[in-house]
Amino acid sequence: MVQFRQGAEDHNSEKQIVNSNAWVQTVINIGSKIEAKKFDEKKLKSFLPEMRQMTKMQT
Repeated sequence: MVQFRQGAEDHNSEKQIVNSNAWVQTVINIGSKIEAKKFDEKKLKSFLPEMRQMTKMQT
């Protein structure tokens, strides 16, 4: 099960929680149909410096 939280707890209405869970399930369904290589933590970590620089780029 996936947990999702948005903002302060007292601002989460039941409608927002249901909507968020629906989106999470939609992404899981779409993702299960996509072929992808197995997760490689070492490769991801090797790209972190480049990814951090990309977050500083302006469009």
